[in-house]
Amino acid sequence: MTILLAGDIGGTNTRLKLFQGTGSQIEPCSEIRTYPSQNYPSLTPVVQTFLHDVASNQTPTRACFAIAGPVQDNTSVLTNINWELNGEQLRQDLGFEQVQLINDFAAIGYGITGLGGADLEVLQAGQPSPRAPKAILGAGTGLGQCFVIPRAQGGYQVF
Repeated sequence: MTILLAGDIGGTNTRLKLFQGTGSQIEPCSEIRTYPSQNYPSLTPVVQTFLHDVASNQTPTRACFAIAGPVQDNTSVLTNINWELNGEQLRQDLGFEQVQLINDFAAIGYGITGLGGADLEVLQAGQPSPRAPKAILGAGTGLGQCFVIPRAQGGYQVF
């Protein structure tokens, strides 16, 4: 069984939660914890505090952090806090097997692919095409956007 750490990283707050999984089946194994990002010099001590706070005997081996800002080559400079993140450096600092940084709206794009009909609210009735592209927009510090494009071999590509 793999223990995963998921995080939503922004200039105001950092939210962290543990999940456990085997194959494609994952489920939460901790409560979500929120930490004021400005109280920490970088992401590493936030994660260390979280792992101490949850006092879990389950240590994560992998992490994925959704970053409020651009991510390129597993690195990011956050927009509203003086943090420069590097997935490889975080992996080494935290002793994980893998750390992946992704844009926060890309995380939403991956998330919507797992929603069912009961999770959705119809704004305007119509006939959805299951293989049509999807667009996600959200106003925040900036205008977040994501596109979810179906792949010919199944699944989706998120931009």
